[in-house]
Amino acid sequence: MSRRSDAQLAARLGRDIVNGVFRRGRCCRARRNGERFSASRTALREAYSKLSGKGLIVARPRIGTRVRLRADWNLLDPDVLAWRLGSERRALRRRPVHLAPGDRAGAAEIAATSRTANSLGRIADAFGRMEQFKSGDGDLIGADVDFHVAILEATGNSFLAALGA
Repeated sequence: MSRRSDAQLAARLGRDIVNGVFRRGRCCRARRNGERFSASRTALREAYSKLSGKGLIVARPRIGTRVRLRADWNLLDPDVLAWRLGSERRALRRRPVHLAPGDRAGAAEIAATSRTANSLGRIADAFGRMEQFKSGDGDLIGADVDFHVAILEATGNSFLAALGA
């Protein structure tokens, strides 16, 4: 795997992250990955930059590069979508997405059948804030966004939840 381009390296690391080789919060050590893929530090840095742009990893000084929560991934990015489709083909067949763009009623219907007590609490909290701020005092728009994001997340479908971003 010598002379691996940064795009090829990003794709390989991205598939590994999506497939769970690197678990959430775990460190993606540059030195170890450089040796694993026979990649230069420059190629690895560029690959990490691409993965960071897709929301898969985050780099922090003195903490290192870590895999982000799946909820933070840009699931609608073409590469991330392709990697997930490759790794979750069976799961996606069981949980297809039947939702037209802008179909809020469809998302609400899915959320109504897939909700948890926690998701209902988030929806109720956001709705309460919308009621509280409807007179114009407070952050009505923020409450409205939180309400819709909570509904999307309550569907239990990561692709719909990604629309909240």
